[in-house]
Amino acid sequence: MRRFFLAMGVFVLGSVGVVVADNQPASPAQPQLVPLQPGVMQPNQPMMFPGNPIPRLEEELELLEAQRDTKKAYVKAAEVGIKVADVSLERITRIIGSGAASKEDADKARVDVDMAKAQYEIRVAEMKEVEVKIKHAKKRLDEAKAGAGFRPFNPIVPPKQPKPVEPPKQEKKDPPAFKD
Repeated sequence: MRRFFLAMGVFVLGSVGVVVADNQPASPAQPQLVPLQPGVMQPNQPMMFPGNPIPRLEEELELLEAQRDTKKAYVKAAEVGIKVADVSLERITRIIGSGAASKEDADKARVDVDMAKAQYEIRVAEMKEVEVKIKHAKKRLDEAKAGAGFRPFNPIVPPKQPKPVEPPKQEKKDPPAFKD
């Protein structure tokens, strides 16, 4: 009898688990992958008209402008680094006379100034690189908006099959009759 109730309990609990599992809300759908460029799939991106490059070019330009702003901030930080190194060098140069700093400290401060100037030049070059990319991105966007290089989406349609050539119709001639 115990086995019977145990089996029934397992059966009931198993059935309840199946019913509960069936009533659970569906899990959220996985992000749908859509093609933005031939062969490239990106999650959570709006489907773009395959032949229209303008939205992609606008996004590229916006991203480059944001990168330029970041590079400008790096340039400002490098300028501050030069000022800090210059102030440090001046301080050490004044202190050397009193004997509180050594010539080695002054040499190190001069190297720090040179290093700060080199960092500044690197940051300016990086910013110029982004500005060149922006110039080219604007040119591509303007050309796309003007229609230059823009090809509307034409799905590949197989060429029409030529109609089969019918052999020329020959007139049916009665066979020559035999004359007697």
